[in-house]
Amino acid sequence: MTRATRPVRATLRSAGNLFLTQAKKRLIATHANSKFPLNHSKHMLVTISNSNTIPVSANCLPHSLPRAPHPSPLLQSFGYTIRMPVANQTSFRRVAVIGTGLIGGSFALALGRQFPAIARVGFDRKDTLERAIVRGAIQESAGDLSAAVRDADLVYIALPIAAAIESLPAIAASARPDALVTDVCSTKTVICHSAKDHFRSGARFLGGHPIAGKETSGAEHSNADLFRGSRYALIAQEEDPDPRVQQFAALLRTLGAEPDWCDAETHDWAVGIVSHLPQLLSVALARVVQDESDETGLPVTLAGRGLQDMLRLAGSPYSVWRDICLTNAENISRALDRLTQAVDYLRTHLSSKDLEQEFRDANELYRFLHKSDR
Repeated sequence: MTRATRPVRATLRSAGNLFLTQAKKRLIATHANSKFPLNHSKHMLVTISNSNTIPVSANCLPHSLPRAPHPSPLLQSFGYTIRMPVANQTSFRRVAVIGTGLIGGSFALALGRQFPAIARVGFDRKDTLERAIVRGAIQESAGDLSAAVRDADLVYIALPIAAAIESLPAIAASARPDALVTDVCSTKTVICHSAKDHFRSGARFLGGHPIAGKETSGAEHSNADLFRGSRYALIAQEEDPDPRVQQFAALLRTLGAEPDWCDAETHDWAVGIVSHLPQLLSVALARVVQDESDETGLPVTLAGRGLQDMLRLAGSPYSVWRDICLTNAENISRALDRLTQAVDYLRTHLSSKDLEQEFRDANELYRFLHKSDR
């Protein structure tokens, strides 16, 4: 990729409020048909008591440790840091998990395992919440979104992007003034811009995105270890003076995740390349294979593990990706353009020795990614 193909942040800024407003309107209009009412009478509130939580002073947090460079220049711009583990203590006493599916349920499970004294509150559709209860993430019941967040000092929004944006006014109106409100949406520019309109004082909004997940969704797939060993994007400065932000970062480290600090536009450019592009590539590959298959079953009947590995992401449902594509369309479109250029280059060099260099470069990235997993 040349430097000339990377002016994404400047392009996003030039789009301005018009893009953000239009994206938000499209999301809300699309979400109106998704049948996820935020004040559904069948929603339940879940809580357990919490009398033994030991608060930790912000001065005790390890955020003053020196910054360490990332081992590869490929990712230096993302602000990776190395942190020492912290003790299983947190100042959060009551946590509201808004959306108890795969991500929200996994967060609640991890929270319950590491901090059993924290009161955990769940809000979701009744059937989803019942599955979360079976998994042991949450326990009891109550009525609406406002009641769920009213006494929480940490509100964890794990809803699809449109529903998360729609929930912000009610959460901002009901949250405690000392609360931290954070989300897990896969794109950040639109929701962080929307949050500025509602969180002007009192409760603090912190954009977040756990770089963890599965191709399958739902509370039944939640796992307390989902975040362990993963990166967790936080839309703030690493030196943010708000103790709520530093306390949440420390909590994430205790759950096994490592915070990465960046702005919303940088985040959306990055995930457009390393997350959203692979998903759409998998969908496109599935289309090619399906269109080429005939009544004999070929070529699918000759497929091996390679195709299965390439199509793992094709198992993700459209409902998960609809809002992502709506809110990061420009970055995804640019990433697809770059992929088209790369494919065209391969096509024109199939009989050239230059193809070997493409393999070498691909091998280098492969080794780097697998080294990072260890």
